[in-house]
Amino acid sequence: MRIWILTSEFPPYFGGGIATYGGLMTKILAHHGHQITVFLHDPSEVGIRIEHNSDGVRIVRFHQELTDAYKPLASFARKSYLYADVVIQFIRNESQPDVIESQEYHALPYLLLQRKRTGDALLQTVPIVVTTHSPKFLLDPLEERPSFLLPDWWIGEMERFCLRAADVVISPSEYLRDALQKALPGVDVTIVPNPYLVPSETPMGQGLVYIGRLQMLKGVLVLFAALKRLWDQGWNQPIDCYGGDAVFRATNQSMQSYLEERYRPYLDQGLIRFHGLVPPDSIVRVLETTRVVVVPSLFENFPYTVVEAMGHGRIVVASHTGGQ
Repeated sequence: MRIWILTSEFPPYFGGGIATYGGLMTKILAHHGHQITVFLHDPSEVGIRIEHNSDGVRIVRFHQELTDAYKPLASFARKSYLYADVVIQFIRNESQPDVIESQEYHALPYLLLQRKRTGDALLQTVPIVVTTHSPKFLLDPLEERPSFLLPDWWIGEMERFCLRAADVVISPSEYLRDALQKALPGVDVTIVPNPYLVPSETPMGQGLVYIGRLQMLKGVLVLFAALKRLWDQGWNQPIDCYGGDAVFRATNQSMQSYLEERYRPYLDQGLIRFHGLVPPDSIVRVLETTRVVVVPSLFENFPYTVVEAMGHGRIVVASHTGGQ
């Protein structure tokens, strides 16, 4: 099959589950003989550049100035316009693929789906599959972010349209499916777990780690409050934190800055160690040498952190709010 995939993240970019999913899914599909093309918006490009990775996946990197009509659009809508326009260009030049798959996050396929639903002949026979990762409209309330602010309100409306307009909607877990169907009654969602390649077994290591973005949604406030109680009782196990920073809106500062201020005595004792965003091969080494991985998230779809930790045989302490 000829499969075209629209994504906002793809290796060697790292730091998000969408990139992890894209790298694994395309590798597996290509291994089974499918012809895979990935469409990736890349602001560093001028026009369109095509490359092939080591798995034989064709990657179309693009960033181009189109007509003046799209310029008044907000950044997320402009990006959706660009994806739709580039896909249509490739259909005209190469014929239609067997299927198009896209993430739902930030309404990436919005204008492509709109063109199909308003009768564009080039898209009528092409199934458009939307694979859900976690739409922004579900996550914003957990971040205590007002959903009525612009442009967030429109992003949520466009994500909802994508889920309604898709030919097929895929969720990697029952948890996310149930959340989607509660938010959008009547939407049909099919469960297809995310792909994963199980690594070779490694001996159990030592240490406690948190892997994920430092943000409210990921449960870091709950985690550090629990650790403080243990440390105050004499427990002396440090925690190593791997992942990028995020804004903590309650104090209008970065989450790491807030945690460093709030838990300064424990930081000074060496009980908290922030390592920032590290590449995937470094995370693999962490998993090979640690003992316990803690995942305190307030919401998860199909968390690769849990899957990867279990794949390496590590002990996982996880919240119950997620696909894990």
